[in-house]
Amino acid sequence: MGPDVELASDPPPSDALWVAAWLAAWLIPFGVFQLVLIPSGYGMFGQSWVSGLWFAGATVVGVALFRRELLRPAPAETSGPAIAPLLVLGAVAVLVGLVYAWARTGLPATAELFEACRDRQLGVVRMDAVYLAAKLPELVFQQAMILVLVRRLLHRGHRGLGLVGAFAAIFGTLHFLVIPLKGWAGIPIVAASFGAALIFPPLIARFRGGVGYSLSVHWLAYLVAGVAIRAGGCGPS
Repeated sequence: MGPDVELASDPPPSDALWVAAWLAAWLIPFGVFQLVLIPSGYGMFGQSWVSGLWFAGATVVGVALFRRELLRPAPAETSGPAIAPLLVLGAVAVLVGLVYAWARTGLPATAELFEACRDRQLGVVRMDAVYLAAKLPELVFQQAMILVLVRRLLHRGHRGLGLVGAFAAIFGTLHFLVIPLKGWAGIPIVAASFGAALIFPPLIARFRGGVGYSLSVHWLAYLVAGVAIRAGGCGPS
């Protein structure tokens, strides 16, 4: 079957309409999180389990809306044991727990740093269960939507650098919206989103269960960010 073969007989939406729908499915959950949940005290410095439930629901809705991309046969050859991504995710979870436990005494956040990060909603500095209650479901949501986007690009014939470039054009550009919310602290997030184009699409396209590897890398990136912010602060105001 070629890369553009559809399961259903109805024609696929145009690429522009599809990308617009994908962007809406990404931005609406984050818009509600930023504009409603955080001001209501349900962000990563509040009762974060509410935000966790919100992103869990958004994941279910997103997967249902874009199930066409996920149900079609994989457009590229993948390899590797199916159990490997689960083992890697388990190892990352253990590492996160160990680093969080060490950070409480080995790299504690000062009250000043904590307040500065609270002002910018940089919950990554917390490195605790409150943060994970919101962040893990959010990461799962992000990776589900990333998987949908990568599968769409693969089905439309993008491979290699073409896949990386198309993903970066959509995913990286989207993250410029972070800058008005977080100021200069958003610059590393934008840079990381473009860098993610070099990692997430190839992992998903190349390996069986590659989204598990992608999620592992994503989670590790936030772990590194948390350590870096505790060690060096959250950047210029």
